[in-house]
Amino acid sequence: MLGQPVTPDWLDGFVFGSTVFGYYCTHPTQMYRWLAWLLAGWAVICFFLLDAFTQLLAVGPAVLWGAYYGLQRPGRGGLRAQPMIKPMVIALAWAWVTIWLPANDWYWPMFAARTVFIFALALAYDLTDLAYDRHYHLTTLVIMLGERRSYYFIYMALALAGLFIGLGFLQKHFSLPVAIAIWTTYLTTALSLRPVLRSMLAVSWKKIVIDALMALQALLVWLALR
Repeated sequence: MLGQPVTPDWLDGFVFGSTVFGYYCTHPTQMYRWLAWLLAGWAVICFFLLDAFTQLLAVGPAVLWGAYYGLQRPGRGGLRAQPMIKPMVIALAWAWVTIWLPANDWYWPMFAARTVFIFALALAYDLTDLAYDRHYHLTTLVIMLGERRSYYFIYMALALAGLFIGLGFLQKHFSLPVAIAIWTTYLTTALSLRPVLRSMLAVSWKKIVIDALMALQALLVWLALR
């Protein structure tokens, strides 16, 4: 989107290794934990091969991750226990890693659009866990809002993200085909989430579909730049 090289480098290794570690370091299956710690070692190596400014930027999402889990096992405390804050922290961390960290610049319309988009997907994730959370008396923003209002929040977030992308286009951060590709992702998300989440698919498959929407955006942007 910004005309920078897309060939894999040390930053990609750092992000991949640290992301796997962040999600699986406390997994109940030992094999997953071993893999997480192995990739954490790889992430540390990649980190020290980054330039100083990128290393400094990487501290931000690391702090958010630590605050999210509360730096304890099994990680049920921290900010993830705060219904209002949990999806916001997830959204901010993902936007930081996928926009600010690789671009080494703020690009605030893109950053804001990504933050709001991931916020919408985080709410969708919580909707897939609605029955589980209710059964175990876990409070999430989705439970506080209710299913119907949660969808309204998702749609409003997608609309807001679309406005930020429009602003980024007007500021000439990227071309019209790229903006159309991202808008198409938002529209696809708005049209598909409710049918998918209300389908008979297993929860794990519903989450895969939600994750696939991020991959779809990357694919559509790549096609727009061809």
